[in-house]
Amino acid sequence: MNASKRISRGCRLAAVLACCLALACARADDTTPLLDLPPSAFSWPEVILSATNGMYGWNFWLLRPVVVTGVGWYDEGGDGLLNSHQIGLWQGSYYNYTGLVFSAAVPAGTAAPLDGNWRKVNFNVSLTLQPGYYVIGGTYRGGSDDVVRFSQGFKADPRVFTSPTDIRSVEPFSAVGGGFRAPDEGILLTGAEFGPTLFVEPIPEAPPSALFALGLGIWVVARAGRRSSARARPGHPAGLGPRHRTPNAAPAPRRPPTSAAFPTCRARVSYLEVQMRTSKQTHLPPVLSVALLCLFALASARAGDSVPLLSPREPLNSPEAFPPGTNAMYGWTFQLLQPVVVAGVGWYDQGQDGLLNSHEIGVWQGSYDNYTSLVFSASVPAGTAAPLEGYWREVDFNVSLTLQPGSYVVAGTRRGPSDDEVEFTDEVSIDPRVAPDSVLPMVSSGGFGAPTEGPIVYGAEFGPMLFVEPIPEAPPSALLALGLCSWLAVGAGHRRFAREAAA
Repeated sequence: MNASKRISRGCRLAAVLACCLALACARADDTTPLLDLPPSAFSWPEVILSATNGMYGWNFWLLRPVVVTGVGWYDEGGDGLLNSHQIGLWQGSYYNYTGLVFSAAVPAGTAAPLDGNWRKVNFNVSLTLQPGYYVIGGTYRGGSDDVVRFSQGFKADPRVFTSPTDIRSVEPFSAVGGGFRAPDEGILLTGAEFGPTLFVEPIPEAPPSALFALGLGIWVVARAGRRSSARARPGHPAGLGPRHRTPNAAPAPRRPPTSAAFPTCRARVSYLEVQMRTSKQTHLPPVLSVALLCLFALASARAGDSVPLLSPREPLNSPEAFPPGTNAMYGWTFQLLQPVVVAGVGWYDQGQDGLLNSHEIGVWQGSYDNYTSLVFSASVPAGTAAPLEGYWREVDFNVSLTLQPGSYVVAGTRRGPSDDEVEFTDEVSIDPRVAPDSVLPMVSSGGFGAPTEGPIVYGAEFGPMLFVEPIPEAPPSALLALGLCSWLAVGAGHRRFAREAAA
């Protein structure tokens, strides 16, 4: 009974420590600007684009991954923006930013909430930026637009490289004319055009309450350990605590192990047996717990390969001809029931011999026939530059993009009947995280944008494809190891009870 109580007490203490550690690792829900303009910083209104439309922004070198939660635009007086601003983030190398990571719009007026200096728009997806070079830029409509300020006194997140003398530090960028595009003109000077900013999750910090709870948990465990050591001293028969001893009892004198002293020696032998049993019982559960945790982690591992969100059940042989003779967008709708991590995009390669043209693919969120919010866009290059994955020429992302449950449409550009084939089918295998009746074909004439026309029939226009991380599955080796560990735990329990019964 005493051994069982000690085991239960050890499990409770381990649970207390685990809770304290989890609490200590908690972080605040608030997000912070990647670059901020403190009120005390010296700055002046920018005039480079005073007579023309263009882009304002800044480049940065990211040293560690960050999770982007939204974008913001500088609101000089905190009284609302004169115009909306389209903000984009591009990745590449120094002065060569060609890969659009995402874009988002900050609306005019006070529709976006004010967060410090910024009118802020939060994302509904989780976007992780990996280390590398980036440039952020936003649209500007000339001298009558919202004030953009240049400053060298910015406050930067520690994960951004900053140096007053190194050209890899934060640098102001702009672009004259040309509409929405990556800013391509810098001035080799540390500073930023505010303008746009990114909002990111802060570096995790343990709040004082969490540190106090962690310290309290360590103190409780240490105190319990001292009490356990005291009970295990030879002065305590069979490991019992001080409350079980006879008051003022003198220790028994040591005598040689003669036949007359046999009961005393037998008692000592029994005491050693009890100590050995309780020692094994006390240390066995933590060992098994660690082993089980490792095996569960292994069982939760998933394959690194990504899979199409949809796939045809049979070979495609129905080329799409609508709308004929014009540029168009082709795609399909879907409703997510669970979050999915998008790993890349693809375009259907009918002959698997390369694409005739590049295709710009976008994902929009909204409701049926009203997909207004662009989540991301990416391009699949012409030819065989993108590797072939099944039916698709696939482009992998270098950032982690999680789509939350909701209604979406994915679509891509096609340049008329002389472009790569797009094929319709209603024989579709669907990822279990997609609502089965939500997949509908969507098309529209014109340039890049969310398609707006769709017949109310089940099926998809292949065309574009999303590649996602698969649902985690335990590999056979993990299940075998988990079963072996369970067998060892059951065997250890049987041996323990047999020793107790024999005692």
